Amino acid sequence: MALVSTIALSLIAFGGQQKDWQDGKVLDPERSGYFGGTGDSSTTSGNANGASGADQGATNGSQPAAYHYSFVIEGDKAVYLVRETLKWRWSKPANVKVNGRVKYAVKKRKLIIMDDDGKEHETDILKLTTLRNQ
Repeated sequence: MALVSTIALSLIAFGGQQKDWQDGKVLDPERSGYFGGTGDSSTTSGNANGASGADQGATNGSQPAAYHYSFVIEGDKAVYLVRETLKWRWSKPANVKVNGRVKYAVKKRKLIIMDDDGKEHETDILKLTTLRNQ
């Protein structure tokens, strides 16, 4: 009975469906050759671990500032340029390292990253490049 309730709770936590986790590698968005050698145009500076760039969004009085972090994730079949948007100033971006391994799952136009701390971060897929069979 406890196993059934554990499975039910994990399905609720995942929005009713389990994720298809894949292994990938984090690439430097400024040096990746997959997307013209540069990251997202809103990227202005790197963070402490060097995995992404950050940009503080403008405010218009009614909307709080948003912080954007860009990542390039290389998988077996595709490479993704993604952006994580933090809505709260105390939120932290995914803790991943350039050239480090990462687990990720694709869900429509979203890419969920499992960072080095075991936390899930939902990102928007900005660009996608399909890799040729090797």
